[in-house]
Amino acid sequence: MSDDSVLVKLDFSNAFNCLHRDHMLRTIAEQVPRLYRFCWLSYGNATMLSFGDSIIWSEEGPQHGDPLGPLLFCLTIQPLLQSLSSELALAYMDDVTLGGSKQTIADDITTITTDGPRFGLHLNTSKCEAISNTGVSHAVLDGFKQISESGVPHFNALAGGDPLSISP
Repeated sequence: MSDDSVLVKLDFSNAFNCLHRDHMLRTIAEQVPRLYRFCWLSYGNATMLSFGDSIIWSEEGPQHGDPLGPLLFCLTIQPLLQSLSSELALAYMDDVTLGGSKQTIADDITTITTDGPRFGLHLNTSKCEAISNTGVSHAVLDGFKQISESGVPHFNALAGGDPLSISP
């Protein structure tokens, strides 16, 4: 990694359960219109969940166990991910990794913290990580756990180092 580079691993607070259903349904209507009616029947209104004598209203996010849940989540957050400028932007469901120059990453984190709430996404900065070889002194990344490049066991092998020197 160059001295100006950083790799960040992002953590969102309860991402699936907080995804705004109205945004999710609009996305499905635009991207997969043939699924919209089915999804609207499932998510157009809050559903009542019974737990003993208690009732919990489910009003946000895809239902736990819904086989369409991952698709609904990923399609909904895709525009946010595509708006980022990082050289590396990878996501698997709600696990997002960004890599690039410190300033570009800081700008993308600002975008996520500004635009993410529209989707129901809020960064849990205490669980986010910033990996660099010089440390990151940027206000946007201050709450992130700081990890040096040498503190990541498999990083050397990924960067072309000797995999035999990796300690478990």
